[in-house]
Amino acid sequence: MKREMKAPCGGKCKLQCSSKFNQEERQQVFSAYWSLGNIEKQIDFINNSMTVIVPQYRYIRVGGTRNQRQNNNAYYFIRQGQRVRVCKLFFENTLDINDRTIRTVQEKRNKVANILLEPDRRGKHGKHKTLDPTIREGIRQHINPIPRIESHYTRANTSRTFIDGSRSLADIHRDYVSKCREKNELYGSYAIFQRVFTNEFNISFFVPKKDLCETCVAYENATNEEKQHLKD
Repeated sequence: MKREMKAPCGGKCKLQCSSKFNQEERQQVFSAYWSLGNIEKQIDFINNSMTVIVPQYRYIRVGGTRNQRQNNNAYYFIRQGQRVRVCKLFFENTLDINDRTIRTVQEKRNKVANILLEPDRRGKHGKHKTLDPTIREGIRQHINPIPRIESHYTRANTSRTFIDGSRSLADIHRDYVSKCREKNELYGSYAIFQRVFTNEFNISFFVPKKDLCETCVAYENATNEEKQHLKD
């Protein structure tokens, strides 16, 4: 069956998902998910994109027959290096998956108490393969040299650094894959690359608006003579 990205959620969505991701960005997420080509990697992708939300209140009437309220999930996609929350409909339609896929991930996650995701066992036996350490190290070596800067005015409040926002994480992953292929080296999938980038590096793809003070803007727009005066 041919997979196709479905329509996003409507304008009544409380999270306004369509204002966060345009069609091109949704297509990138869709392509990254289905290019994994492996059910276990896809399950891992979905699991890393979901966070459990524990209900704030759990009222149980004495003698009542209603089941205890279950936990919900929050769904996220990565945009410019940041986790952005979206609604379940937007999440499922972007990946072209259904509730059954979500339930499968939840069941596997619940079985192991959110510590170790159980591998898919359809037609397979034995232990789940772990990521080759050389691949993880290769990803780190590709990310580390990327030029970045500190936040100029929010340095006291955050250790996050910033890189050029004109390129996406998918662009950086494509460069990484191309480099590995030239050297005939093993390389990680987009999902693995994304996980290492998100979990091990405190990097964002944009410079906060706070960094643009009036003096800096004036300097950028000044003539050479005026710039020297501002420097002094």
